[in-house]
Amino acid sequence: IGLALERYLTDKHGEEYHTPPELTNSIAQETISDAIIDQLNSSVDGTYTDLSEVLGRSVESLHGPHFNHSDNSVLDQNIAAKLSNDVLPELRVVDPATGSGTFLLSALDTIVKIRNYVESAQDISNTFEQYEYPDLLQNQTHRGFSVWTSISQNLYGVDLDPEAVSLTRFRLELVYLCTLGSQDEFVDLRFGHNLKCGNSIIGKPYSSDPPYWSGQLPLSVFQKNGEPYTDYPQGSDSSDTLACEVRPLLSQYRTVPSSDSQGTLNSIIDILSDRNGEINARLRFELYEKGTEDRGPESGRQEQLSQRDAFHWPIEFPCVMDEGGFDVVLFHSPWSKSNIRHSLDKSTRNYLYSGFQYQLPPSKGWRRTSDTIDSFFLHRAHDIINEGGMIAALVDESVLTTPSSHHVRARYLTTTNIDRVANFTNQNTFDQIDRRFKYAVLVSQASQQTETINIGSGFITPENYTDSSQYYEINRNFITRFSPNTLSFPQIERDIQLEALELILASPTISDEEMSDGWTIHPTGEFNQTSDSEYISESRFENSDPIY
Repeated sequence: IGLALERYLTDKHGEEYHTPPELTNSIAQETISDAIIDQLNSSVDGTYTDLSEVLGRSVESLHGPHFNHSDNSVLDQNIAAKLSNDVLPELRVVDPATGSGTFLLSALDTIVKIRNYVESAQDISNTFEQYEYPDLLQNQTHRGFSVWTSISQNLYGVDLDPEAVSLTRFRLELVYLCTLGSQDEFVDLRFGHNLKCGNSIIGKPYSSDPPYWSGQLPLSVFQKNGEPYTDYPQGSDSSDTLACEVRPLLSQYRTVPSSDSQGTLNSIIDILSDRNGEINARLRFELYEKGTEDRGPESGRQEQLSQRDAFHWPIEFPCVMDEGGFDVVLFHSPWSKSNIRHSLDKSTRNYLYSGFQYQLPPSKGWRRTSDTIDSFFLHRAHDIINEGGMIAALVDESVLTTPSSHHVRARYLTTTNIDRVANFTNQNTFDQIDRRFKYAVLVSQASQQTETINIGSGFITPENYTDSSQYYEINRNFITRFSPNTLSFPQIERDIQLEALELILASPTISDEEMSDGWTIHPTGEFNQTSDSEYISESRFENSDPIY
């Protein structure tokens, strides 16, 4: 039923694409496992490098009709208790471009598999003090309890399309429904605060010192030349003040009977709406009163701002952002409108590039209109991630190569540890998209600057993603030598390509400036495949001059 509804959403809008669960399962499993290990090491001062070291088996093996949850003799009881009581209940996973919910379903599957195995260890199966749930839920199966609490407490999502958010909610409800026995009563899931509509990449405020959230709404958001705007609220409320106000209501919302849950949720919504009104007034000024082309009446500005559905993460999720941000960010950006010119109006594009929303370096002369919206989803993922958290993005491959997306590559290379880059050719993976389309998976940890990257190209099927033999390890210096100005990632499919690149990079630099130890070139134009066809040949022996 869930797959049929996903196909319906795809066919209706012609914009969202069915993301293969084979790929999202692998990505979610890898990033969530890494996030759990990072938190566990911090909690017990450990040095674990992989979750399989803790579990005694791989996460992939934690399912199947013949799997025995009681076979956990290698699982350390103290570590199991730490995972069950401290790490897993506090895990926060978000998809800022939820779509039909495929990534969140994969995340749920991974979390529940790990929880069921860990909680099956002796003496910890009933220690659920860190979860919030109605008393009625205690009468249900262990799997039903795990699914309900994981959906309500671990998963978050945002999408611009209200129908997509509704579909995600329904698909998650179906997963929970399938855990119920004939005598079990359905308990309403408490994800009204977790799954929301809005434009993930438009919204304020953030710390003036990216990438991490500072915990305080900076007054600079409401200032000009150091002086507060007198016409707009100054937004002096800090995120911890808002979180303290919302946190008890959120706990109540998750635990009260179903008949009382909506009233509690409405109280939370009212509080957040008041804060959003203050911030939106400031955002409206930035979008429409600061030299942009739209100077319509105030009512028109408000209407157009509403159409953008600006989403202020520290206000919408104050409890998460007050604690530093999310632990895992997973997303598949909207490719149908990937080009920034086609997906956003001019005033919004100007706002994104103004420096008020994102810290962007100078364009260095290239056209920013060829930038992709994927770049800004990557920026937003970086904004909302916790220190040490994991980011995994399924994006248009051009984000890794085009000069106009230089800004996001520079940010990730210098402020995150990029673990994996996998480049795919679309061979029936996304059957709604041309087979020539190329996409990529980028996995990164918000911890320190990149030293080495596992990079692979030319992948065809989702199964290639987990084949370590198809990746090549390169260091950060390789990228800065390969593409010093734009930091483009190389496309490496075979050993001979890497060897050739290393040989070229070891040679004197080719530059358009006079250099004593390199070749000096002065490019005047590009080859045109039609008018310059006589100079271009795919045969090794045709024409006598090589083209560099």
